[in-house]
Order: sequence, then C-alpha cells, then structure tokens
Amino acid sequence: MRRSLAVCCVLLASAAAQSETGFVDKVVELDGERHRYQVFVPEDYDAATRWPLLVFLNGRGECGRDGRRQASVGLGRAIRREPARWPFVVVFPQKPVKRTQWGDHEDLVLATLAQTERDYSIDASRRCLTGLSQGGSGAWELGSKHADTFGAVAPICGYRLGTWNVRGLAKTPVWAFHGEADAVVPVAQSRLLCRELTKAGGAPALTTYPGVGHNSWDRAYRDSALAEWFRLAPRQPLGARYLADHDGAAARVELRVGERRRAFEGDEAWRVVRQLVMVSAMDELRPDDGETDDEEQPDARFELRVQVDGEAGAWRRRAVFAADDAGSAAARAAIAAIIAADKR
Repeated sequence: MRRSLAVCCVLLASAAAQSETGFVDKVVELDGERHRYQVFVPEDYDAATRWPLLVFLNGRGECGRDGRRQASVGLGRAIRREPARWPFVVVFPQKPVKRTQWGDHEDLVLATLAQTERDYSIDASRRCLTGLSQGGSGAWELGSKHADTFGAVAPICGYRLGTWNVRGLAKTPVWAFHGEADAVVPVAQSRLLCRELTKAGGAPALTTYPGVGHNSWDRAYRDSALAEWFRLAPRQPLGARYLADHDGAAARVELRVGERRRAFEGDEAWRVVRQLVMVSAMDELRPDDGETDDEEQPDARFELRVQVDGEAGAWRRRAVFAADDAGSAAARAAIAAIIAADKR
C-alpha cells in the first residue's frame, strides 16, 4: 500500500512538473555532476501536440552554475518581451566556465536536449540551434558536428577557434548575424565562415548591422524574421532562404476563403508569410502544380498559395484546409482575419 502511494506521488509530481509553463528550472546529471539549466515552455503547451524545439547557447558573460543567468540575455530576453512570438520549447543549457568553448561541453548540450525530449512532447524533425558570441561559435561548431540532429542553425556574432570546419552544414539552413562595428568578434569571422560554407555547397544567409557593436543579438532576435524562420526552415528550406533574404525575389501570396480572395505581393506578401508561419499554416504546404480542383473542394474551403521566383530557384507551394478539421482551426482563422482586415 505504501509503495503504491509512493508511486502515485511520483507520478503526480512528474505530471505537475510537465504542466509548468514559462521558464522552468531543470537539472541534468552528467558524469556524476549535476548541471542546472532552464527550459521555456509556452503557455499553451499541450503534450498531445509535438512541438518544435530550440537550443540556445549562451555567451561568455552568462557562464556559471546558477542555471538561470544564461536565459536572461539574448533569446531569453526576446521571449520575455514577446512570448507569443516564440511558440517553441526552448532549452537553455549553461556553459559552466568562461575559459572554455561550447565544443568542450558537447555532452552537456546533448544531455539537456535528451532530457528535454523525455520531459516534453517534441517534434524531432524541427530541432534548431542558436547562440550568441561564445554560443554563436558553439552553434557553428556543434551544428556542423550534429547536422543530423538540428534542422536549422542561427549563429550570432560567432567565430572559430580550433580546427573544426562547417562542411557538415552544407545541407542545413543557416542564418548568421553580426554587427559591423563589433570590436570583440570582428564581422570578418561570420563572413569567413559563410564563404567557407558556400564553397562547401551550402547556402547560408548573413545579416550584418551597420554601426552595431558586439550586441547584435537583441536586433537579431527582436527585429528580424528569425522566429518565423526557425518554424519554416526545417520543412521548407528554400522558403526559409527567401524569408531570410528576399532581395530581388518576386513573391506573391494568394489567400482564399470560399469565394473571397486576396493577393499580396512584395513586402506585403512576406508580411503575410510571417503571420501564417506562426499559426502552423506553412506546415501544411505542398508542391503547387498550378492546377485547381474547385469541383472537388467545398465552397467554404480555406486555401493558401505561395509563389516566389529568385536566383535560388522557384518556390511554389499550396495548402488547402478543410473546414471541419480541428487541427487547422488557427490557420483558417488567420487566413480569414487577413482577408477581412485587408478588405476594410
């Protein structure tokens, strides 16, 4: 009887822990040592759904063993500012000492990732990696070594120390950021790594900020389309490439609800793409052959079409949402709202 009661208490405690949202304190044991870290869990987290996951690697100033400082700068700050914009489970391991590089703590990163996937419902096909400064270097290095684990990588003011190379990222979407006035890590580091990745067959995007020093991370996480890019990149790499850098590309987005239609082009098209990415509408995109199937679909159907033409090639995709599909309710509502707003 006592054993049954103890088991029940353990199960109830585990369920309560998994139902916590926001920034949750965690501990993982590695080689007999306990490491504190944090996990951000969205307010609407539901274990019945598999969630995309981000791993964030901190910079030198946030190293330590308190388990919290690493989530106070960069991505953690951006999430606190706009939590609804980051519908991901986010893992914040903490590099314990300043003098090392993240490559020296590869096992810690993988251990916190594995523990998070045991604790939460994660979509393994949508794991992404990012970090700033020392963490930006770690994102380059660990992303290259574990390209089969991470579906997209975003290093911010990263660099290389050591002999590792970026060839492993040749097939992985990469979006790098750097301040052009960075006196701590020169922007030449990101340019060099991107050139090497391009020569290896990759297609990295690089955003640089004129006049910005070492702290390019606040602008990257706050002002760019990085949150939407993380959602899009693992499943639609060409679309994500254009989302990161669509200069010179012609874009058109068409929405339809029954007989109501609306088309957007240029920057307005990308604004709509960003809105629809975050309600999972882009998760349903399929190749578009240009044909219509009006006779087979009810008048009340919800439809999304994306057409982009640029130097990287044509990206044409389509999604149709059934009116009675509970899983697509958010996408349908967003499409209807966008049409209604632009009709006023």
